[in-house]
Amino acid sequence: MSKKLLLLLAFVMICSQLIGQVLEVENTQELSKDARKGELLNFHFDPGSSTFMLLYGREKGNKIYQFNYDLKLVNNETLD
Repeated sequence: MSKKLLLLLAFVMICSQLIGQVLEVENTQELSKDARKGELLNFHFDPGSSTFMLLYGREKGNKIYQFNYDLKLVNNETLD
């Protein structure tokens, strides 16, 4: 009986760690294909509003991505 209990406890511990990793991946925002085709021109962190700003340069124009402190996409705009 104790072997089954230990096996169940180990299974629960492993599952809880995997669920935590999945939630962490969901909180990170993937940049679009457009941003991957360009190059990072500027990176800025604004401590007042706790946002990150990434400026990517491309042939078609620059793109700005803003993320909050939890790395969720806040704003995405194209500059000419």
